[in-house]
Amino acid sequence: MERIGHMLALLILLVGIASATACESTSWTTVHIEGNHPWEKASGRQFWYTLLYRDDTALRQLNLPIGVRSLRIMVPKARTTIFAAYPLGTGVPFGGAYHAVANNHRVELSMYDGPLADALLQVSKQWPDPVGELNFTKMAAMVKTVDPSGTRLDWNRLATDIVTGSISNASFRISGSGSIAIESVPQGRWIGEQVDSKAFFVFADQEVVLENLPPGVVRYVNLDYGLELRIAVPDNTRDAPFWHMVPMDLLLRLSDWAYHELVHSGDAFT
Repeated sequence: MERIGHMLALLILLVGIASATACESTSWTTVHIEGNHPWEKASGRQFWYTLLYRDDTALRQLNLPIGVRSLRIMVPKARTTIFAAYPLGTGVPFGGAYHAVANNHRVELSMYDGPLADALLQVSKQWPDPVGELNFTKMAAMVKTVDPSGTRLDWNRLATDIVTGSISNASFRISGSGSIAIESVPQGRWIGEQVDSKAFFVFADQEVVLENLPPGVVRYVNLDYGLELRIAVPDNTRDAPFWHMVPMDLLLRLSDWAYHELVHSGDAFT
């Protein structure tokens, strides 16, 4: 029995040492979504968000219910942890990061930093180590000197330089843009989701030309008709953009009564 007692004491000591080591290598930070998505402002409704981030081992995903804008998360102290919060699970996210240089116990997620966070999370799927060593604050500042909105950077160039360890001022450059003429879409006000996109208006039988669109999928909604316009802009500027329409997210199509019932039904779980 005495030998068993010694073994238990040793086990408790080892567990205590492991716990202390884990505490020394990790830290708690509060992740907060700062501001509102353009479609939230236009509709007067709050969205749910999908939060994506990478810890020491894998990409993690959490869904934040309607009205929840902050969450405490344990992160590794010695690595950069990128966060991206996607409104209604998709589109341009809010972004930010925890890293040792900033020693930040609160991470503010901004739409201006969302495209950078999204790009870095994509890179981290195959190359987590280079991303885990980045100074996100410095990179975000560099992005803003080239493109304040963060939507028009040449992400392929930046990703290549991150992986090869050759980041310089030349890594931050504007990508090509596209233009498109749109006709036969419902009239009314179409609201973009990007921070620098301006709403455009369509009148009966009017053609609208949209210029300087960044590569990727650019989205607009028409709240009156419940439609979402998606414009696909190729990376290759020689290829023409194309567009199509889909019903906008169900949350935006709900009646006011149904939306408020949905929000109140979630109060019991907060």
